[in-house]
Amino acid sequence: MQARKPGRLVNVGVVAGVVLAVVATALLVPALEASFSSARPASRISATWSTSKAALGDKATIRGRVTSKRITSRTVSLYLSLRSGWRRVAYTHTGPNGYYTMKVPTTFYYSRPMQLRARPTSRAAGATSASKTFTVVPRTAPRGATTGWTPAVSGVEQRFNPCTTVNYRMSPLGAGSGATADVKAAFALATQATGIRFRQVSQTTSTPRSNRDFPAGTDIIVTWDNSAGTGGAMAADTLSYSRVFGTREAHDAQGPVRRVVHAGIVLNKDFNSVMTEPKPAATRMRVRILMHEIGAVLGLGPVTSRNQRMLEDVYDVDVAEWGAGDVTGLGRVGLVEGCVTDN
Repeated sequence: MQARKPGRLVNVGVVAGVVLAVVATALLVPALEASFSSARPASRISATWSTSKAALGDKATIRGRVTSKRITSRTVSLYLSLRSGWRRVAYTHTGPNGYYTMKVPTTFYYSRPMQLRARPTSRAAGATSASKTFTVVPRTAPRGATTGWTPAVSGVEQRFNPCTTVNYRMSPLGAGSGATADVKAAFALATQATGIRFRQVSQTTSTPRSNRDFPAGTDIIVTWDNSAGTGGAMAADTLSYSRVFGTREAHDAQGPVRRVVHAGIVLNKDFNSVMTEPKPAATRMRVRILMHEIGAVLGLGPVTSRNQRMLEDVYDVDVAEWGAGDVTGLGRVGLVEGCVTDN
């Protein structure tokens, strides 16, 4: 009979000790972390607002102080309440004694709660101020009724994700002088009404006809062309045309959304000479036409209400900016409505 080889002896006591040590560590670490957190001195943040309402572009500030037993330089952030939750819109740092001054964003229209937060540090706990509603309004009262708007697609919420920058390309070919400036001006007016950031990433030379015509990182293409250049999609006798080429299934805090992926805007180059006014206007006619088409790809439909930029048939000299219905509708597809997430 073959002798059995000696095996390795297992020390039960050692194993049990190791197991108990692991368990003890797992229980002790969270307790130590909690103890460390609770040991940090509490912080307080004060806030004095210069105003609770401002016109677009006006200066508004918040002054205050972050205090704790251990006063150090702290990061103070300003948060805006979107329908999808709180979003940081500005930040600053306190001085050595805890004092800070913060500029309130007044670059777009909104009326929402805001609050300040002091970031916690290894030496002090965080702090949050009481919420305060802040309002930014147009410099002049928009004309018409606030109900004078309609969605682009009835019963469907279709819009870009307002929490990311929307990139556009444009082609100045066939546009005449001042085209680039006019496109920038129109997108700037869209930002005022929506809070969405637009950025020109490059130029292009072709009018899109399908999703395949959009380079990577491009959300909107703006061109000057004629009916033939759009494959007949734009009628020969119209000043402009726009189309959403692609959307994706998505959602926001309120429910389903069709997130716009690609959209095109075309101004009819055969009517360049018509896109001028016989008398000076606060906003160039070409800018106002672009405003209408930008509103369309952002999610607004055509209306019959006078004094609205989404009125298709009239580009009056005296309707220089967004109407009351435009502002309401653009607010519903803008930043305040909340972030959009793909399904």
